[in-house]
Amino acid sequence: MGEIAGRPPSDGRSDSASDGVSALEVARVRNWQAGGAGSMLRVSERLWLASIGKEHCDALWHAIDASRESLRPWLPWVDATREPGDCEVFVTAAMAERRLGSARHFALLEDDALIGVVGFNRIVERHRWASLGYWLRSDRQGGGRMSQSVATLVDWGFAELELHRLEIRCAEGNSRSRAIPERLGFRQEGVLRECEWVGGRALSHVVYSRLAGDPAPG
Repeated sequence: MGEIAGRPPSDGRSDSASDGVSALEVARVRNWQAGGAGSMLRVSERLWLASIGKEHCDALWHAIDASRESLRPWLPWVDATREPGDCEVFVTAAMAERRLGSARHFALLEDDALIGVVGFNRIVERHRWASLGYWLRSDRQGGGRMSQSVATLVDWGFAELELHRLEIRCAEGNSRSRAIPERLGFRQEGVLRECEWVGGRALSHVVYSRLAGDPAPG
């Protein structure tokens, strides 16, 4: 949940901060696990990113249920989310990932109402790399809300988590989703042909990346 594309496959190696990793990197992982930094990120006067928790389960369910038609063509988990309990399972897993430092999921709040999810779906601390995903309620699309929110998360990831590379994968035909990395200075690296099966069809993913040293978008 909260992904535009599936997670990249693991390289089969441990990502623990113990194999020749510096004390600074170990401290960074422990900071992520503690969850103090980034519990709330301000996007604008009305928009905030809040680390997702049990208090968001009900609103999350209603946001998904109200947006099935717009989300279903692109996200494989939509039809599998059949009842509020499925959202509770996701939130429990997201909280566990946060404690491990392997992912960070945020509820996107507008005037305290949950309107979507944004997050780092996978963080590989050893390589200072993360994949980023997002989705928005159908009745809140447009107006730049998601672009602003992703920009905030990108800045936070580079500045606070000291990440080096961020990656976004979007379904090739999802022009709204693709517009966000293109607007925020990500570079298109290539296309993964028919790499995900959604709604009875194979979707290709466009891969975008941005490095910490890349120029900021104009």
